Amino acid sequence: MQIQTFLLRLLVFTNILCFAGCGITRESTIEIAEKAIRENPEFKETNDFCTQIPLPEGTNFVEKSRLFNSVGLVYKYYPEKPPEFLDDFFRKSFTKNGWKPIEPDSTRQAVDFKNEKFEVSVTLTGFSGDISFSIYCGKLDTKKK
Repeated sequence: MQIQTFLLRLLVFTNILCFAGCGITRESTIEIAEKAIRENPEFKETNDFCTQIPLPEGTNFVEKSRLFNSVGLVYKYYPEKPPEFLDDFFRKSFTKNGWKPIEPDSTRQAVDFKNEKFEVSVTLTGFSGDISFSIYCGKLDTKKK
């Protein structure tokens, strides 16, 4: 499980870096994600579920992207609140709603939880410009349970 989590984080980080230097526009990234949601029932289910994750008041949506090696979406936001507030907010919110924590990775400031069908990773550092945190939301491989 830790290797999968590491690879997922690496993919999200690479996605963020590539966005800045690969000639991909924010609009095209969002459109690619929206197309996957329209055309693939698993992406639609993931999006429907993940857009219900509570966000702190004053959080502004910036963009969304999709993963290509698994069913997962990354939502990026700019909040009015500092990372310390966000960390506490998400930990309390997920715990209150019955999500199970995933062993933390000491290499980044993040909040990682899962339930029966989904895994969520809120990354709170490593961004610049108009993005302050991201939420990865993906389907768990239920065959491995």
